[in-house]
Amino acid sequence: MTGPENPTGAIDAALKGIIGLTLLGSRNFCATRHFYFGRATSQTDPARPHYTLGLECPWRIRKSWLIVVGSDDYYEKAEGNADPSWEPGMPGGHLQDQRLAELLGELREGDITTVHPGFVVTAAQLDECGGIRVDLESDYVLEVFPDSGKRMQWILRLPDHSAFVLMNGVVNESKKKAPEQK
Repeated sequence: MTGPENPTGAIDAALKGIIGLTLLGSRNFCATRHFYFGRATSQTDPARPHYTLGLECPWRIRKSWLIVVGSDDYYEKAEGNADPSWEPGMPGGHLQDQRLAELLGELREGDITTVHPGFVVTAAQLDECGGIRVDLESDYVLEVFPDSGKRMQWILRLPDHSAFVLMNGVVNESKKKAPEQK
């Protein structure tokens, strides 16, 4: 699963780096769901460094056996969306943003900001197929399920560092600092 440089130890260390950080919020950027992790003060200071997990593969947030929100909710119309021209895949008005906003706190101009307590990362791990599990306080779990060996599945951008990318079935570390999306 890892590339020629075998960054398994480095990606494990990067994932351990989010332990103790807060899930600050989320944004859908060009059909890629981004989750932002950082210190609680990062919410009010966007210039502060944070981790960004960009997902192009299936994912879900669950609590116990209940799926709260997942990647396919992007293609479902939000409850109360009265826009007659809305179609699946439109950048707004979908169930995914609605459920994430209900879970984390608020939706404003496409940004979902965490204002509710209970979203500090308590554990994070990578599985043998490149899947990621992030345990949060209050028993919420973010799970990432790579589903292709031929395209990009996820990217983890580290503050002031390179990024890790699961693409074509292998995890590789980029050689340069990745630009932030937010």
